[in-house]
Amino acid sequence: MTRVLRRILWPLCLAANTAPILAAAIWFPHLLSPVSASVTVLLLLLLVIVEEGVPSRVDWSVRGDPELLRDVGHTLHTLRSR
Repeated sequence: MTRVLRRILWPLCLAANTAPILAAAIWFPHLLSPVSASVTVLLLLLLVIVEEGVPSRVDWSVRGDPELLRDVGHTLHTLRSR
């Protein structure tokens, strides 16, 4: 079962991101920007929740990551310097 799920998970994620954006582009073009932003943020949050609950590799989990604060600081510094 997990083998099948691993094979279809990426195409399902791609369809979940693309379908609402294409539907908005076709039927509601004036809503394309907010719909694409909302779908992207929602799916990223869902991905973080799923990855936190069932990480594909335990050592990739955010829990117990000693580099987490350094990574966040580096990201904020990079964004600020732009």
